[in-house]
Amino acid sequence: MFEPTLESVISLDTDNEMIHLYSMKNGAKSSINYFVGNYRARPFEKDFYEKLGSILDQYKESHPDVPMHRVSLVLPDNIVITDTLTVPALGAKAMNNSVDVMISNLYVNSAEIKFTRQLAIQNKQSATFSILGVRRKILSKLKKVCSEHGVSISNITFASNAAVDGAFMLNPKIRSSSFVLLDIKDRSAKVIFVIKGKTLGFYSLPFGASILYKSRVAAEEFLADHSAAELVIEVAKAKAKAKAFVIDEDEEEFEEADEVTISEAEAIEPNPDPDAIDDALIDEFDENDPEHVLASHAKKGLRKLPKFMQRPIPKTREEFVFENFRYFVKWVLNLIASNPGIVALGAPERVLVNMPSEYSFLYDMVNAEAVENGIEFAPLTGSEVDEVIRKNLELYGGFYSKQFNKKNNFTVGGLFGMKDDIDEEKD
Repeated sequence: MFEPTLESVISLDTDNEMIHLYSMKNGAKSSINYFVGNYRARPFEKDFYEKLGSILDQYKESHPDVPMHRVSLVLPDNIVITDTLTVPALGAKAMNNSVDVMISNLYVNSAEIKFTRQLAIQNKQSATFSILGVRRKILSKLKKVCSEHGVSISNITFASNAAVDGAFMLNPKIRSSSFVLLDIKDRSAKVIFVIKGKTLGFYSLPFGASILYKSRVAAEEFLADHSAAELVIEVAKAKAKAKAFVIDEDEEEFEEADEVTISEAEAIEPNPDPDAIDDALIDEFDENDPEHVLASHAKKGLRKLPKFMQRPIPKTREEFVFENFRYFVKWVLNLIASNPGIVALGAPERVLVNMPSEYSFLYDMVNAEAVENGIEFAPLTGSEVDEVIRKNLELYGGFYSKQFNKKNNFTVGGLFGMKDDIDEEKD
């Protein structure tokens, strides 16, 4: 028997510095209310919690009729630890003890982390558990801030798990299946592994539906922001040149040393400090300077591939869109191939895609290569989905986080008792 649907959802989006608030009355999709609060602060530091409290107050003041007594809190994926641990198949207590020992050995600071676990698969020889972890301090502080501002947290989960819960509500037939969920937003995407109805892994992509151009093919090297990496490379090269210059100067002075008296040697100006040179070079390259980044891209130009690696030039709008969609396909296939440990627990039957219905023609095009790809792509649901749900699958799934994937949740009753709380650091 399902537990009652939660009334409101709060999602923390630290990548875009947004707090998303989502509410729905009596499970009616037409009653969904969506509010976004923006902030500027380092994630999970003092300013962040103050901004969160301010946004909650603002939301409650502008939406006094929205219930905030049974709220689902959705954490960003980037603060969540996921892992799989395999232990010998013994009794339940012995296996749990073995998992405890492995966690302690693998994570030095495990006492500071709240872990949950679930049995993923078991045979006569071994059992594999999936584990989930979040820092206790973050959980405790979030609960405290919400409570101080009149918000009662009933359940805590993470974005990818909530997105899967939303997928289960839109397509009940997949609730016990193994699949990959490709959730495409406007400027980002998530690749989520679901094994036998359990969320076991995820990966974020820094590009979304906005790259599905109809008249040009997106440059793959520009899909992600590499400016920080490029800066490191440029500084490293400059550093190497500076040190090479110092070494050359040293060698020249050594060759002429027999012609220099001691008094003259004392008067020789010392070589420049390599570290000082490095600092000057680092100052020259500002990773936040858009002109430097653009100049770097322009200097490098687009990557040129040999002819045998080039695909035919698209001729129609549909072909252009498909060439751009192939970047998503490439990442999905690479992630499946590079995660044999997860796939071994249950091979994905297909890739279910959550994207605008205007791109439905892509399924026939990509599935023409299904034999080569080794897997088919299909829409998450065959029916039309409201944009406020499709674009916010993790928010919609937050309403149902106590009904599915329960082992991927942090229940409030077990979280914030005296045993689990840790002392907060003084500001």
